Amino acid sequence: MKTKNIFYLIVGIVFLSILNIYQFDKNRHKTRNLNNLITALGDTLTIEKNKNNQYVSSITALTNENVRQFLSLKVKDKEIQDLQNSVKQYKKKIEALTQFTSQLRIDTVTNTIIEYRDKDSFPVYKWNFKDNWINLNGTSSKDNTQFSLKVTEKYDVAIYTEKKQIKVDVTNYNPYSMTTGVQSFYKTKPRQKRVGVGPYIGYGNNINQKFGFEIGIGINYNLFYL
Repeated sequence: MKTKNIFYLIVGIVFLSILNIYQFDKNRHKTRNLNNLITALGDTLTIEKNKNNQYVSSITALTNENVRQFLSLKVKDKEIQDLQNSVKQYKKKIEALTQFTSQLRIDTVTNTIIEYRDKDSFPVYKWNFKDNWINLNGTSSKDNTQFSLKVTEKYDVAIYTEKKQIKVDVTNYNPYSMTTGVQSFYKTKPRQKRVGVGPYIGYGNNINQKFGFEIGIGINYNLFYL
């Protein structure tokens, strides 16, 4: 067999080997991405109080570097469906999006002031409750009750990595407020590609068994990243 034919045969074998490794690695990465997404879908919300007596709601974020793959998921969970609809609005611009639902609950006792308009009329009852987070006041008469409510809310939304998973914590500063639902999508950055194709200039032994400068198109596979 001629030297030139042997050279082409070796180049062809190397080329096919690199393509097979690339395809295998690509499929494995895609499968791992999908498995991580499915695992996160099974996570449930945990609600605890921190040292400041504030409610902290935590859940694993839904992560994927392919937004379309996340949007193509067929799920019955209404919260995730709402998240998909919101992510869809941003299309390729999306980096991260978090939705959460909070409930406000007040259990307290406040003083009631009785006011008589005249001696024969039905009394009017006035009541109010106010602190740094709640401003509630109203009146009750024989025919109706009127009230005004003003609520101040403040949240922390923390995104961090724990055990190779991206977690989302929502902290309620308002002591009467608790976050009862959280769903978050986080677009991960694509990994560095191992296979590359491009022009090269070099010096070496060519197929004519002569040393010299070479110009051509090359394929490379990165085993390690520095």
